[in-house]
Amino acid sequence: TATLRLDQSAAYVEEALILSRWTVQTGLRWEEGRLVSTSQGAVIRERLDQGLFPSLHLERSLGTGARLTAAVSRRMNRPDDGVLDPLVDTSNPAFQTRGNALLKSEDQGSEDLGYAYDVKGFSASFGLFARQSRDALSYRLSAAGPGILLSQPINLGHSARYGVQFEAEGGLTSSLTYKLSFR
Repeated sequence: TATLRLDQSAAYVEEALILSRWTVQTGLRWEEGRLVSTSQGAVIRERLDQGLFPSLHLERSLGTGARLTAAVSRRMNRPDDGVLDPLVDTSNPAFQTRGNALLKSEDQGSEDLGYAYDVKGFSASFGLFARQSRDALSYRLSAAGPGILLSQPINLGHSARYGVQFEAEGGLTSSLTYKLSFR
């Protein structure tokens, strides 16, 4: 029998400073993930992913419930056991799946800039965001035979996403509330 085991460790250091109308939060995360693949008790493959991941969050109070925010961070998204298993899953004969033991972890950078307004019974926020990824997870479909599709996870090169988000919520009456979200 084959097994996959993932052991993860992490440590965090965070610091927060309040300087007049500014709040500054910094952080550093050390993370390690060890994936061990065994078959009949023998180790077939072992993989180690580790790294330091910084974050910075700034907030500036503008008074009367309004504030500006900015954030920058980096993180790692590891593939889970299921997408790493190289055996073909034929439980659906027309749509089979196979994992990819050579998948890399996704390295993702994130930047956010926003404005928020909160007063009694009403809040709204508007933000811009950017996400850059290296080795993002995607899926490749291929023909595995007549009428049979095979899906297999792969790593993409570099990708980037940019966008806008807006949220608002409040109360129309004491018992009727609303929440709007756009991204």
